Amino acid sequence: MKRPLVRRLERTQVLIEARTIGMGCGQQASEAAATGTLIGAGYGSVKAAWAAKPEVGNRTAPLLVNTVGHVGRWAVILGGASAVYGGAKCTAVDMREKDDVISSFFGGCAAGATVAFKTHRVVDAVTGCAALGGMAAMVKFAGEFRPDSQTSTKYVDEMQKKVKDTVV
Repeated sequence: MKRPLVRRLERTQVLIEARTIGMGCGQQASEAAATGTLIGAGYGSVKAAWAAKPEVGNRTAPLLVNTVGHVGRWAVILGGASAVYGGAKCTAVDMREKDDVISSFFGGCAAGATVAFKTHRVVDAVTGCAALGGMAAMVKFAGEFRPDSQTSTKYVDEMQKKVKDTVV
């Protein structure tokens, strides 16, 4: 039987090797930030187009400023929240040494709390933490609950065929 210290050292060595092979938390956070920034810019573009009012004459400068403001604002908000989520979740996984529902909750909670940077209200931070943390945990739970054999397109095609056969 191995002593506990030897087992801990072996486990630490395996974790160090796994971290050097995979991405670090900084790289995961930066990739999440890039994805969030692109999604935020897309959302800001749609919001700016929806809010744009037809102008009479040659007054495009206010529309351009408004559009750039919407795109930039939403790109920064979603990019920052995504970076916080990616970094917090990766840190939780590293500290807890497992990727589960609780690690996803910590990431979502940290991302939800970033709402308070804009409003400067503790209530908004707590609400955002609970909402996004809960949502991230539920998404992770739903992903773990469904077996891999049920996520392929072959499975979906079979289920659609069964439904079609029972209806007809």
